[in-house]
Amino acid sequence: MSANFHPLVYIIDYILGVIMWTLIGRVAMNIFQREDSQFFFMRVFVKFTNPLINLFKPVTPSFIIDGYVVISIRK
Repeated sequence: MSANFHPLVYIIDYILGVIMWTLIGRVAMNIFQREDSQFFFMRVFVKFTNPLINLFKPVTPSFIIDGYVVISIRK
């Protein structure tokens, strides 16, 4: 079975897929690096994803947190 969609559907799907994987990459990088890190790839992810985050901010639900809170345990 093959679906015959309009080519515009495939283009929109591809663009949204690239956005999704870029944001997933940023989240994965945030696990190991801070947002203000000097690591080249982290700077690239932040530079390219900040406009996307700001673009989608009006439609993002309010219960989604903006960042993460680092919890450190000191002895």
